[in-house]
Amino acid sequence: QATARLQEIQALEPDGDLADNAQYWIGECLYATKDFRGALETFRGVFRYSKTEKDDDAQLKLGLCHLRLGEDETGLIELKRLVVDYPESEYLARAEELIRQVRHRLNTGQ
Repeated sequence: QATARLQEIQALEPDGDLADNAQYWIGECLYATKDFRGALETFRGVFRYSKTEKDDDAQLKLGLCHLRLGEDETGLIELKRLVVDYPESEYLARAEELIRQVRHRLNTGQ
């Protein structure tokens, strides 16, 4: 139901102040229901909004989606992008820790 309501917000005002937030939260709904492919596409859509404040949030989720899909190398790339492109992000420490964990897993085969 939440996804449907958020899609209504986007349909009513596709360029409105809430459209980018609606886009992001649709991605969160998909992520919560383990539709990681759908969430990936939705989180990528956040970047269509030039004035979004959800860009670093979406960037983190791109990395997390790839990790959940077992795509560790791509997940690393997305997490590194967060570190480089959003050095002031509140998610910086989390991204750096995930990068360490994934690298360790890749290096040790665990």
